[in-house]
Amino acid sequence: MKKYHYILLLLLVPFFSSCVKEKKKTDWGIHYSATATAPYGFKLFNDAIPKLFPGAKTNAMPVSNRSFNNYNSEKSVYIVLAEKLYYNEQELWSLQQWLYSGNDIVLIGDEFGTELSDYLYLGKPNYWYVKDNPGLTSGALNNATTPAKAKVHTFSNFGTVTRGYEFELYKQDLFPRGFKIDSSSSGSVADTLKNAMQVISSLEDGLANAVMFQVGAGRLILVSSPLAFSNYALLQKNNYHYLEDVMSYVQPEVTRVYYGTGSVRQNDHSNWSVIWENKTTRTAILLALLGVITYVLVNLRRKQNIVPVIKPLSNESKSFVETIASLYYNKRNNRNIALKMIQHVLEHIRTHYKLNTNELDAEFCEKLSLRSGNGLAETNALINKIKSIQEDTVIVDDKYLHGLYVSIQQFIQK
Repeated sequence: MKKYHYILLLLLVPFFSSCVKEKKKTDWGIHYSATATAPYGFKLFNDAIPKLFPGAKTNAMPVSNRSFNNYNSEKSVYIVLAEKLYYNEQELWSLQQWLYSGNDIVLIGDEFGTELSDYLYLGKPNYWYVKDNPGLTSGALNNATTPAKAKVHTFSNFGTVTRGYEFELYKQDLFPRGFKIDSSSSGSVADTLKNAMQVISSLEDGLANAVMFQVGAGRLILVSSPLAFSNYALLQKNNYHYLEDVMSYVQPEVTRVYYGTGSVRQNDHSNWSVIWENKTTRTAILLALLGVITYVLVNLRRKQNIVPVIKPLSNESKSFVETIASLYYNKRNNRNIALKMIQHVLEHIRTHYKLNTNELDAEFCEKLSLRSGNGLAETNALINKIKSIQEDTVIVDDKYLHGLYVSIQQFIQK
């Protein structure tokens, strides 16, 4: 029996080994996301911002949002953390108006765009510029047993207090570059920068990694070391106080906080770009455009059938008369034609002269002569022709029929 137990145990060992969950490797890559929980993510930074301003209303937003266009009477602060920060000239003008209105701006990034650098005289000789920190070897960053350290001093209350913080470096350099300030330079621009600029935080080698400018009634704070606010950095010792010290330079009376975290803050050339970057709005716009295009294409087809060409009505009365006349003429029944002509003229007399045509006597002839304007002799001649044809006392040949027609036309047209 023991032999079978050993065989069964050997068979079950691979099964239990496969059930053991493999340990997930730590992701040491940099993730500029407000929800990233990796060591070099920024979830803790994003969660800490509302807590740093407990009395203010907070609005999380994409880094592309231009909340600085919505400034009003309330004091606000605009905080953006990204690897790269790009602003065009129009946006910089809006940022300046935001600052002059008494609002604050905090820009945290590893790289600042050309427009922003030129606006702040970054890279200009003899003033101040961004300088790379002496790089650490990859072995020093990847060796967890002997991590390098960087000491950072913060100056609370405009340089009266200095605090030191130590950041252990691993896999990533938290302070790859900083602001180099040339204190020996002179000139109107240099003097203005020296008076307006306050160093908030500096490294051991003298590079400043956080500075503040007083612009009008507002404050502009630049931080060149975003990884100092990563999850890994803030969880070391009491380094979360470093974030508090930097943000303490924001005016305490702010009532509204706009903040966002992202990888790259692109140049916005128009307000439409902000709308377009919102996935829901972009989908709605595309569906609306698709609906309009479909509607236009469907309605290009004619809804009404082609209207046929209808010839104008022709005068059929003439054709009808000619047909009837030809029938009578072919039959050579002149008396019948004469009776039809008499019927027509008597109808004319009844309609136009209001006379009774039942008795064609002398009294009728006198009334007809007076009302028609024809002479009594002409009237009597016409009536006698009519009576002779009605009484069939005359032969109606072509000549007599034509004479009757002429007399009738002359009488009517008088």
